[in-house]
Amino acid sequence: MFNILQSQPPWASALERARRDFEELQPLDEEILAEVAAWLLIEHVFHDLRLDGIKLTRKRIEEVVLRGDTPETSEERLALNYRQAVERVSQLVTSTETQDGMSTIELTTDLLRHLHRLALGEDDETAGTFRSMEVNPLYPHHVPAQPREVPRLVDVAMEWFTADSVRELHPVEQAVLVHVRLYELQPFGKASGRITRLAASIYTLRAGYPPIIVDEDDTEAYYQGLLAGFQMATQPLIELFARSLGRTLRQMAEIVKSGRTPGEGKTERRDGTP
Repeated sequence: MFNILQSQPPWASALERARRDFEELQPLDEEILAEVAAWLLIEHVFHDLRLDGIKLTRKRIEEVVLRGDTPETSEERLALNYRQAVERVSQLVTSTETQDGMSTIELTTDLLRHLHRLALGEDDETAGTFRSMEVNPLYPHHVPAQPREVPRLVDVAMEWFTADSVRELHPVEQAVLVHVRLYELQPFGKASGRITRLAASIYTLRAGYPPIIVDEDDTEAYYQGLLAGFQMATQPLIELFARSLGRTLRQMAEIVKSGRTPGEGKTERRDGTP
């Protein structure tokens, strides 16, 4: 696990407490582990799709992603495809895990494109390919990268992510830098948002934290944090990601202690919220 120094800021200390509280509940039996993993998968798919404007309910995502129901719409197929990308990251982290619980996985251009290919599915001809069209600016005075420059700029970013100056940062800070830079490049014609969030999750997962799941209720704060990050003010997004991770850890602990998923027993409205 990543060791938090006592001099770390409040967001890091709070996150470490949440992680430590969850670790005190371990070891977990296989049944509980499976329940936590299933809940985590549904939450990840649900909220990431919601941030990208895809309004499937938790219930329908669970039916398609976990129970094997046949997808009936393009959005349901996206949920099923995104599951594959999320699970692929989890598999890669697990397969490269060392004895101290850390993972040696590295984000690469090929991996980024591979995740995009999984997330869009084999029927989408743009899956796994960088965009070939110009895109709109993300903020005032932003000049988006030309399509022909995207592959080179992604490669440059990947090299930067391995620099000592980045490796010395807290995993949450690493995740924010990765997400902000890749999102700003808008590398893909579709799904750049959730793919770059998933790429950022590699940096928290490999340090023993959960993936980054930004709650739908934090959508406005997330996009405001992104805009600030584009201007080199990353603190709002760092704090949001840290809060999101802490919330996920507490919800995972609730499952372990109560044997129920958070919010279980509540009626879900048609829009998918309790």
